[in-house]
Amino acid sequence: MRTSSVASVLFLAIVVSLAAPMATAQGPAGGTLRWRGSVSRDEVLAVRRDEVRRQEQDDRDDHAEFSAPLPEGECTVFARNLRGHALVSVDEQPNRYNDWTVTVMIHNPRTSPADVEFELLWLRPRPAGGGYFDDGRAAYGQDKAPPRPPPVATRASGPVVGPSGRPIDVFSWHGRVDGADYVMLRGDQVSYEHLSAAPIQSQAFRVTAPLPDRAVRLELVQIAGRGKVRLAEEPSAFNKWRATVLVDDKDDGGADDYEFELRWERPADVRLGAHGKRMETFAWAGRVDGEDVIVAKGNQSSIEHVAASEVTGARFAFSAPLPAREVAVSLKKIDGRGKVTLIEQPSSGNGYAAKVRIEDDKGGADDYKFELSWEQP
Repeated sequence: MRTSSVASVLFLAIVVSLAAPMATAQGPAGGTLRWRGSVSRDEVLAVRRDEVRRQEQDDRDDHAEFSAPLPEGECTVFARNLRGHALVSVDEQPNRYNDWTVTVMIHNPRTSPADVEFELLWLRPRPAGGGYFDDGRAAYGQDKAPPRPPPVATRASGPVVGPSGRPIDVFSWHGRVDGADYVMLRGDQVSYEHLSAAPIQSQAFRVTAPLPDRAVRLELVQIAGRGKVRLAEEPSAFNKWRATVLVDDKDDGGADDYEFELRWERPADVRLGAHGKRMETFAWAGRVDGEDVIVAKGNQSSIEHVAASEVTGARFAFSAPLPAREVAVSLKKIDGRGKVTLIEQPSSGNGYAAKVRIEDDKGGADDYKFELSWEQP
């Protein structure tokens, strides 16, 4: 393998750690490609084995350095921009139907040519059946993809459920555009970056659930608008789980109304509350013989011993810290023969702590488990 920069090694280590569940006896890492060149506007690159080809411009002045050839097999390819203002994204992952070729989209928001440098990293193997929006052929062991709703220019009507039984969440956006703009979603927050011509004149959006802070398969459906609407950046740890959609009307005179939907399958471990916010949890387990009060505050837990023997084997885990504000906490008893009661909700009077009393009035000790849950503020 050729010598890589420290940044490349760190990038490889981070992505491999994120993709640890993918690892097999073959090893999780495949290799990297570092590419640099000049891009006038939008450009599409095709990467296969150890070759890179442009679809539009001359590639004689480009520089491409592979640490290893892109494998002729299933793998997951990640992209990150190293230099320049262009946005780089993987538009199509390699599969047998595109002859194991990766398609890379480069968008230059400026009117003049820009120098671009980016890095691709691929992991092997890609987990089969990656979700509702994955191609899924490998998972089904057949030449044809499994049945799934095709992208259509219609709005999602009512709750949609994927084959796994989990809901399909939707980010719906519409606005009047005269130029080019990025529409960015992180969690349930929407932001914008204006690129050219006139700024967005009006806009409205709806998010049925926050975009998860993890890798999910996204499907973009353009419903209205004469220009281009495309997914320019998928959520990853490197962009703090942000999805970016490019709305491009700069090639047409005047403004036009645009509408799109971004859809994803809700991860199995994500629960939503009554207000559509993610539910966070505090899980506790321990062996109790007597009476004790379990205190959860921030990301810490303590025990107030009341009677009989002290707790042994206590352990706990937070999915996120308990907020330092008033939130409605609910209790779910999982195990234990005695009483488990939520006796205090978080408030300014108790330092925003939740307290649970465990009463084991029978002879000897018993194992107890419970879970507190609350909706993100």
